[in-house]
Amino acid sequence: RLRWDKDNVVNKLTRSFFFETCDMKPRHNYKAYYPGMKYLTRHFWIRSMNNKGVIRHYTTCNAMATNFYNELVRVLREPEQVETFNKAVLNSAESNTMTFTIKNYKKDKGFSWRPFDNDQRTDYELKGPMGKGLAPEKEGIHLAFCAGTGALCFVDMMAHIALAELGLLTEEDHEAGSIQTDRFQMKMYASFPSKAEGVAWDLMEALDNYCKKKGSKSFELIPRLSKEKVNPARWNDTWIEKTLLSYNAPDVKRMWCCGPPVMNETFDR
Repeated sequence: RLRWDKDNVVNKLTRSFFFETCDMKPRHNYKAYYPGMKYLTRHFWIRSMNNKGVIRHYTTCNAMATNFYNELVRVLREPEQVETFNKAVLNSAESNTMTFTIKNYKKDKGFSWRPFDNDQRTDYELKGPMGKGLAPEKEGIHLAFCAGTGALCFVDMMAHIALAELGLLTEEDHEAGSIQTDRFQMKMYASFPSKAEGVAWDLMEALDNYCKKKGSKSFELIPRLSKEKVNPARWNDTWIEKTLLSYNAPDVKRMWCCGPPVMNETFDR
């Protein structure tokens, strides 16, 4: 069943929701934190029992849970406070709850509006985690291009980098596989109308500033903020080709793209 509170609002149309098992018992591989990189951005199959014919897939983005997100941003902004980081948010025990961040597209025949509507807070069916996820390498250049809620695909990856940089990875993280911060690079190309409308903007900005101050190359934010005239060039075929050719191909281990259909299609071409 669904649960949410006032602190889980991302923006006007987007909110993080808690889906709890009806019997409140833990389920296999339901976790508030997946150690390492194996489960980064795998997804769950979700449908409302009020409309069983409509199924949607949502990626795991556990770092969007309010306590986890706020803790990361806090210590990235004030790294001298790292010893006060609440490690309870890194609990990898099997849970009775999964967190998903959903944007309301307000389509009557769709799924996304239902969690926002009081009358639709009925039972839901979930299956997962499934899929390949991001599957990053431990080292090398990783290019991520996102727009709007497409940024949600990379929230847990950013959280992993932040924890690695801050020295907060657990033994389970290292056993499951973690990045080598001195050899790993993630170039985050993120497009939003403005900072205020950016999804996970505070985390992106805080991690970027932290790495710049530390002199680390493990994460770099390259924002496009159309309303604020920050790197306003459109991501068309010419821009994409020029950007990709600026990298030495053998050094690029992964390239990811997540945004509106038109953006994804342009990258495919």
